[in-house]
Amino acid sequence: KINERLEGNNTTLYALGGTALTYLELKDFSRDMDFILNPQDWNSVGRILDEIGAEDGIRIDRFFDGHVVCYKMPLDFREKALDLVQEGNLKLESPCLTDILLMKWIANRIKDKEDIESILNNLESDKDEALSRLESYSFDDPLYGYIKKALVRDFIIDYFSKLEKK
Repeated sequence: KINERLEGNNTTLYALGGTALTYLELKDFSRDMDFILNPQDWNSVGRILDEIGAEDGIRIDRFFDGHVVCYKMPLDFREKALDLVQEGNLKLESPCLTDILLMKWIANRIKDKEDIESILNNLESDKDEALSRLESYSFDDPLYGYIKKALVRDFIIDYFSKLEKK
């Protein structure tokens, strides 16, 4: 539906969370849809997503240029993105699995436990890569960011330590 309404403009959307995991076949379905939009697409594609969400009765969240809720993804998230679908003028990508995992850990919601396990079962990065990537995230509130990074750092170290013991 999105591609049909783009009016000839080339657009890349970045699927996040459950939306990305569904396209990557790591999850059966997602209750909502989450996308990062590039700055030049914010108004036009945002309007299309709002229309489709209203028509289909689904919540579609959109985030501006890698800024998600209270933090900003690393500037190179586009370079590391995974190709999902190309249909006409619409290209759908997702952040790499390490970024999706970090985003799930930052959110730290009980409902994300299954998603985290699915990602970990398919993750190709190692502890050092995940820790390095985490440091590339920036938070709107530095103190909150410091605390979140410490918690996620502990998750990473604990997970990979247990993995090494197996």
